Amino acid sequence: MGILSKNTIETWILPHLTVGSRGFAPTARVIEIVEVLVIKVVRLQIQLIFFLCLITNEFC
Repeated sequence: MGILSKNTIETWILPHLTVGSRGFAPTARVIEIVEVLVIKVVRLQIQLIFFLCLITNEFC
């Protein structure tokens, strides 16, 4: 899985996010926030695979 393009994020993800009516406006653009979240999820998946390889004593 690669990094999503900004066009893909705007087309497929942003329409599903709610628009908050309270609170302060974010200082970062929503697209940048989504990109960071996707990167963190991918990193967690890689760490989980590495951990599973360690506990099963198999080489991945």
